[in-house]
Amino acid sequence: MLTIHKDDSKYRIVGIDAGTSHLGCSLIEMDLITGEVFLIDSYTIVISPRELRRYALMEENHGTRYARLHAMCVHLEHQFQTFQPHTIICESPFLGKFANAFAALTECLLFIKNVVHAYNPYMTLEKVDPKSAKLAVDSPANSKDKTLVQLAITKLDWLNVPPHIDIMRLDEHSTDSIAVACFKVAQIKEWINRS
Repeated sequence: MLTIHKDDSKYRIVGIDAGTSHLGCSLIEMDLITGEVFLIDSYTIVISPRELRRYALMEENHGTRYARLHAMCVHLEHQFQTFQPHTIICESPFLGKFANAFAALTECLLFIKNVVHAYNPYMTLEKVDPKSAKLAVDSPANSKDKTLVQLAITKLDWLNVPPHIDIMRLDEHSTDSIAVACFKVAQIKEWINRS
């Protein structure tokens, strides 16, 4: 069920492309009355060596990946508090040939889940598989070419993109996070049409 404040028809979604060194994040706002969808922002969180030094003791005790994931989640926590999303959705890890990568992404998801819980203990971290996210923006689901997701997003006539965001200049993590958020938009539209 969709729950929003009675005086606000805007539904805010954070889409996340999980990664242990690059974490894509997109903010989308949907007007539940008009159906308009706005991309508010899209970016990739990358922790610099200088910023990582702030977590030197954590890195020493738990390792670099743990400290980097913690630092990325500090950024996410700030974003959640600022944007006040109603839904947070993340691309789920894909178990292919690389079991270690799957394990690392699963660890990343746990970190994100903890940040979601800290933001709102009653909210769940929703997940979408990579193929479904690509299909939500009309991109070929099985293609490894990341520019196809960018091109597909630029062709979405229902997604209002502000002039300061050039989709073709975003990296693959940012554009994947847009696709993840668009999957949730499609779910909401389907739910509204059924009601």
